[in-house]
Amino acid sequence: MANTVPKGDSELYFAVPSADLELARILRKGLDGVTPQEHAALRQKWLYVTYQSGVPWRKIWQFGLPIALSLLGILLATLWWNKKLKEEIALRTLAESQLTEALRAAQTMSEAKSRFLATMSHEIRNPVSGIVGTAHALLRKAQSPRERESLQVIRDSADYLMRLLTQVLDHSKSEAGKFTLVAEWVDLKRLVEESINPFRYVAEQK
Repeated sequence: MANTVPKGDSELYFAVPSADLELARILRKGLDGVTPQEHAALRQKWLYVTYQSGVPWRKIWQFGLPIALSLLGILLATLWWNKKLKEEIALRTLAESQLTEALRAAQTMSEAKSRFLATMSHEIRNPVSGIVGTAHALLRKAQSPRERESLQVIRDSADYLMRLLTQVLDHSKSEAGKFTLVAEWVDLKRLVEESINPFRYVAEQK
């Protein structure tokens, strides 16, 4: 069941189930009692929409300014972080480059030192070998004990110098990664005597 109540240029409508006649009667009675002023007030409150012309700058500033400032802060922080990150990358790149150059220079110097030691050892080895050979030949011809003792000192000193040269060569080989260890027997008594003989003459003079 439906009913309308004309009120000027608009009407008020209501609808109830057809079986509920009492409710329809109550609503009809209520609508009949609505005055034109009340009808206008209802229409103004529920049926009309009020539009505000112009741009709401105050609300835009009220809500937009904090958002804009937040975005600006995030942008500035991002730019600062990117700048610091670029500086850190540049410093690390420079440090790695300097380290690489230092390692290359150290390797070059090590190779030059090894070549120098090997060359000098070979150059010194030749005359020392001559001294050792001469000392051995003279020892076979020596007559007096004093001559034999002096020649033994010369021979032992030359042998000691040869061992030093061999150690220098071994050191060069070890730096080049070509050094190998060999286990062999050592005559400790002879080793001590050969170590003392080069200094015996000087000690006897004192």
